[in-house]
Amino acid sequence: MRVIFIFLLFFTAKGVLGQDFVIPQNIRYLALGDSYTIGQGVNGPYQWPTQLSDSLVDRGYQLDSLAYIATTGWTTQSLLNAITNQNLEDKNFNLVSVLIGVNNQYQGQPFNLFLTQFPQLLDSAIVYAGGDTSSVFVLSIPDYAYTPFGQLFNPNQISQEIDQYNAAKDSICQEYGIKYFNITPISREGLNDPALVASDDLHPSREQYTLWVEEILTCVPMNSSNNLHEFDIHPVRVYPNPARSEIFVDDFELFESYTISDMTGKVLEKQDFLGNVISIKGLSNGNYLLHLKNDGDEVKSVRFVVDR
Repeated sequence: MRVIFIFLLFFTAKGVLGQDFVIPQNIRYLALGDSYTIGQGVNGPYQWPTQLSDSLVDRGYQLDSLAYIATTGWTTQSLLNAITNQNLEDKNFNLVSVLIGVNNQYQGQPFNLFLTQFPQLLDSAIVYAGGDTSSVFVLSIPDYAYTPFGQLFNPNQISQEIDQYNAAKDSICQEYGIKYFNITPISREGLNDPALVASDDLHPSREQYTLWVEEILTCVPMNSSNNLHEFDIHPVRVYPNPARSEIFVDDFELFESYTISDMTGKVLEKQDFLGNVISIKGLSNGNYLLHLKNDGDEVKSVRFVVDR
C-alpha cells in the first residue's frame, strides 16, 4: 500500500485537470482493451462497447463505425504492440475507450511496468481521438476475485492488487484530464448475484456489461440538437435482429438507397431500395451497420447482427 500512497501524492502535487467527457454527434468509436472489451464469455451484440453504441443511438447520436483492438489475455504491452501493428491513422476516430491491466496483475508482472505503459496507451488513445482528451474515457479493472474462478486462488490478494492498479489508473486519468469510470463495485456483486458472471465463471455476463453501460450513460445527455429534421428522429426498425439470411426494414419507402458496412466503416454493399427485404446471405457472422439514405441525402444508420 505504500507504493500507492507515494504515487497518489505525486499526482496530487502536480495538480488535477478537469475530466471532461463529450460524445460527438457522429460517432466513430475505437475500443481498446482485453477480454473485458472484446466480451469473452458473451455473444458479440452484448459486448459493453456494442451495448454502449446501441444506447447512444437510442439517445439520438449517430454511429458511423465501431472498431476493436482487444484480445483475451492481453497486457498493457500486448495492447501497445497491437496498436503499433495497426494502420489506423486514417480512420479518424472521435471516441476512444481504454480498459486494460487485469492480465498485468494476473500474470504477476511488475507494477512499475504498468505505471510506465498505461500512460503510453493513453497517449496513443488521445492521438486516435484527434488529440482531444474529452473524447477518451477509461474504465476501471473489474475484480475477478468475486467470481467462482477467482475464489479458487487468493481473493483477498487479488482484490488488494486490483485496487492498487485502479488507484493508479484513476490518478493518471486525472492528470491527463480523461474521464474515468469506476465499474469495479459492480463487479464485486458477482458472488451475491451469479447472473452478473458469465457461464465461464470468470468474465462478466451481458447483464453486468449493461450495468457498466448504465454507469457511463450517467454522464451522457440526450442529443437534443435543434437542427434535427423529422427524418433524424423518425424511428427505424430492422428485424429480425440477429438475422440469418435476410432482414426487413420498416417504412422502407422513406428511403431511396442503403449501404451495408462493417463496424470499421468498410462498405460491403450499396443498393437502391426495391422492397423492404434485404438479403444478407453473403455476410459472415458478426456486427454490421445498415446506412439508410433518403432523397435529401440524409442518412440514418442502424446496427444489425448476423448470427447463423
